[in-house]
Amino acid sequence: MAAVGSMANISKALHVSKSSALAANLAQEKIEFLKNLSYYRLLVTTNTAAAAEPGLGGFLYDTGNYAPEPLTVGQIKFERRVLIQKLGESGGNLSTLNWWDDDTGLKQITSYVIWNDNRVWKKYVVTNLRDNPNRKKLSSTFSITVKSGGIGLSNITVFALEDPLLNGVTDGSGSTSIKVASGTYTLRANSRAYFSMDISSSVADAAVQPVVFNLTAKGSGFVAGTAYLDTHLVISEVCAAASASDDNLEYIEIYNPTSVNGISVTNYLINYTRTSDGATNVINPPATTRYVNSTIPSRGYFLIASSPVVNGITADAYYSDSGRIKSIPANRLPINESGGAALVAQAGAFETAQSTVDAIGWGKSSGSPYGPSNAREGAGLRLNASSSDGLQNQQTIQRMVYSTSTAVTMSLPGGSHAFLGTGYDSNNNQNDWVYHNDLVNDFPRNTAILQSPQTGTPASGANVFMDDKLSGSVLAQGGASPGIFSVPSVATGTWSLLVSSKGWVHSRDSTVVVTNAATTYLDLVLISSPASGGYVSGRVADNSNMPIIGITVVAPGGSDVTDSNGYYRFLLSADTYTVVANGPDPATHLIKYTEGDSTSVAVNLGLETAVPDLVLFQGGVLSGWITPNGTDPLPGIPVTATSTATGLEVGTAVSNSLGKFSFPDLPVGSYSITPQLEPGESSNPASRTGTVVSAGTVFVGTFTVSNAFGTIGGNLKSNSAAITTGVLVAAVAQPATITSIPPLINAALRTGPTAYYMSSSDAQGNYSIAARGGTTYNIYAWYTTYNGTTPSIHPQNSTAALAAGGSATVNFSW
Repeated sequence: MAAVGSMANISKALHVSKSSALAANLAQEKIEFLKNLSYYRLLVTTNTAAAAEPGLGGFLYDTGNYAPEPLTVGQIKFERRVLIQKLGESGGNLSTLNWWDDDTGLKQITSYVIWNDNRVWKKYVVTNLRDNPNRKKLSSTFSITVKSGGIGLSNITVFALEDPLLNGVTDGSGSTSIKVASGTYTLRANSRAYFSMDISSSVADAAVQPVVFNLTAKGSGFVAGTAYLDTHLVISEVCAAASASDDNLEYIEIYNPTSVNGISVTNYLINYTRTSDGATNVINPPATTRYVNSTIPSRGYFLIASSPVVNGITADAYYSDSGRIKSIPANRLPINESGGAALVAQAGAFETAQSTVDAIGWGKSSGSPYGPSNAREGAGLRLNASSSDGLQNQQTIQRMVYSTSTAVTMSLPGGSHAFLGTGYDSNNNQNDWVYHNDLVNDFPRNTAILQSPQTGTPASGANVFMDDKLSGSVLAQGGASPGIFSVPSVATGTWSLLVSSKGWVHSRDSTVVVTNAATTYLDLVLISSPASGGYVSGRVADNSNMPIIGITVVAPGGSDVTDSNGYYRFLLSADTYTVVANGPDPATHLIKYTEGDSTSVAVNLGLETAVPDLVLFQGGVLSGWITPNGTDPLPGIPVTATSTATGLEVGTAVSNSLGKFSFPDLPVGSYSITPQLEPGESSNPASRTGTVVSAGTVFVGTFTVSNAFGTIGGNLKSNSAAITTGVLVAAVAQPATITSIPPLINAALRTGPTAYYMSSSDAQGNYSIAARGGTTYNIYAWYTTYNGTTPSIHPQNSTAALAAGGSATVNFSW
């Protein structure tokens, strides 16, 4: 038994060793095949999936250009997967890039082979690099510092005039670096808040060259105002008896100072509490309250009353006399009694359930507080003119418009504040409310009446942001001057403003005008909109720092078009983005300019992110045509554009099914256009020079590519089953033939005039041969079988015409 167990272990070990060795060979085989492709025909992975097999770590693999390959070798089932990634190099370190990033001339090939061994998934991984032999290495560095008055400046764009792709953006200390090839460059520092500056500098190969900019700031001024929060409903008026003779005709009024339209009032209850014993009564219990309207509009009122009509005004909700709670005498809002009303959220959109949203307490006792502790703010409101402890017939209390409002300014008919939104709320009833001794000085308001708020709750600590890139952000004051703010050193010009607090925002798009050495005072800085994300803002300019109008700026989920000053601003969800100006979308791309972008732009809820200036260069299009014979199109040929000024590759394109290619986003200048060929191919001419003109499309000419390769492939079967043991397949261009079985590969064959293209079929019975196109081939296959140790070779042959860059299918069956 021990011997049997030992043999089983040996067998298992041999199986594991065999499967690992086969996996290694399959992985390396794919690496070698891909490395034999020209750099430009090694396609980067754009569509990926994550490995779902347990225990393999969910690695990513290509599902488009190089689909997974099922393989059976030695009766073991494998699957081979590939991932091709662009690489970037910095400080001698390599890092993977996104497939849409600029090609730096390095690609990483990863070949995975996976298999299931006794219900356990295993993988073998081989990684290798493929570099562009024409890559001009950016081995030199400009180490750049941008200052003003000795202080480092952040978010300043610095670029080389010779090539806009050579650029950087300064960090918080005013530093950035640009990798370049050795040479002399003119560097420009650009910012709308400072005057631009150019510096010419040379850098040797593999050297680091420091460059220091000292920018001069443009004129600046101040932006000042008072920020208020208008983020919730408020109680705006209380009347305990609207009639001189009927104590039961009463109402309470709610106001919506927010920008949110249609807040459901049924999500709120109003509790009245008597001061003397703390007894509480619900003014609007759902069971006995009839809602004519159920929502309150933005900047609108909502009238809850004991009657469908109060003094000629239709109530939005009313309750009947039978709905009273008899433990509280007379009615739900008793007269001549100290008490208070609290607005309590049941399921509010912006509040915690059962939280008190607003409260007003009142009374006329000899000393404070006035009203019960659970239904007042601060010490409550003292009814100075009342002859009793509470409200009497035809008396009201009303929330103020401003902190300076009085009973006179709030009274009809001529009060200066009588027709403005009653939104002032310092959370102290004595400072927020006025008392009307006669109802003729006031009137109830319902949802039909809209009045704009002028104030709210002073927004102490609110974040105030100007997008001029010179001033930065400040916090609104607290203490004795709550909500007041002053932003210093705002660059002269027209800017956007964002004020945020507690997840709510106030914004103004490109309307705040700042003049030199002056203060711009802002009214109605009301934080009344819930923040659904954050803003990105910035400017698009040309390389002379002049604004560009009408450029579409996009990021996933948002976009804007630059205004007459080149500014843009739009809302995004909180995340990190790449912001692109004048992107490739043909519906919005202006051919006159190149594309520009800013990466890693972080957007935070309720805040604004200033994007460094997006600098676009005047640009145009170069196009051309590729053919194998002067008549037919040749698709799939990679083409590169190289700047004649810097020798740097600035773009790649691939000929389409019509043989056409184009570079749609090149800066004005001269470029060398070169097809990238496989070994054995040639192009006439080898390259062409094209000059980009602003807003123009220039046709550089035709390239005739000879001996362009195509593919001959197919499957091999015996008795309708795939041959898994390997079949040798060879092709020769007519009129050449192969007479031997198979040909002897020796020095004579290798040096002879006939080109032999050969391949061996894989474990799935498939083969593929790369051969020059534009001719007809004789194709031969030799299938070997064994009778014991005696081999038998079974030849077959066929023919196929192969077009340049095309494919031909030839299947063999025995």
